[in-house]
Amino acid sequence: MKHIDTKSGKIVMLLTMLCMITALLISPVSVYAANAELTFGSEEYTQSNGSEFHIGAYITADESIGDYNVQIKYDNLRLEFVDGADNVDTEKGIITLSGNERKSKIKFWLKFHAISGGEANLEFVEGTVSDYEVVTYANAPIHISGEDTAAEIEAEREE
Repeated sequence: MKHIDTKSGKIVMLLTMLCMITALLISPVSVYAANAELTFGSEEYTQSNGSEFHIGAYITADESIGDYNVQIKYDNLRLEFVDGADNVDTEKGIITLSGNERKSKIKFWLKFHAISGGEANLEFVEGTVSDYEVVTYANAPIHISGEDTAAEIEAEREE
């Protein structure tokens, strides 16, 4: 059996440690949020037909968020989406919030135009935050005063 002298052993151990430290520094390290939630700025909203208004949508986590993809449905017979997200399917009334940020809270300022009176809602559809499902979410009812013309709007869209 061959013995390594202590000087050679120390050199081998130092080189091994140096390689391990270099590998850790070079390779990217991602921290994933274990618990994530979607909330809105208020529990409910009251608006008037014809008004434009903002609703804050917040994705929060107990750790750095990283990649996120969250879908929110809005009543497109009573609300018209104006601004605040890049990916919106206006025909289905689906807003998709997606991206990658290294924060524990991300805020979106969603702008809507009320196009009919009645009861509308913002509803969480589905979402993931760094490969975890969004486990806590809120829906936001929107009470819109004025004439309820949603049936007429729907009939026009079907033509």
